[in-house]
Amino acid sequence: MPVANLAGAIALLSSGTYQVRRPGPTTLVDGVAVEAAGESFSILASVQPLSGRERLLLPEGQRSEERLLVFTATEVRAADVSTGRAGDVLVYRGEDFEVEAVERWDESGGFWKARAVKVRR
Repeated sequence: MPVANLAGAIALLSSGTYQVRRPGPTTLVDGVAVEAAGESFSILASVQPLSGRERLLLPEGQRSEERLLVFTATEVRAADVSTGRAGDVLVYRGEDFEVEAVERWDESGGFWKARAVKVRR
């Protein structure tokens, strides 16, 4: 049980409902990477561009890529190399953004804070 459930505040401050694709795990079959079927779902979230201060905390070569902060009461997942799972993909203004980092505040606030990077085509 969260100490203070901020899910209601996130709903009040949300910037919209967004589609998320959660890829299935990737396995090797005869040396070829094969992605299992994933799932899609909608989340209510506050999506904001990364601030200048947050951008400065990134490694120098990554500062020019477009990134978003996502605050949501729905769990989102970053990539996990150990399990072969790709990160969730958020569709924002018609563009795909892959979740690259997640802070779990579910125990002390009832929400997740994620950073997502624009997927290069």
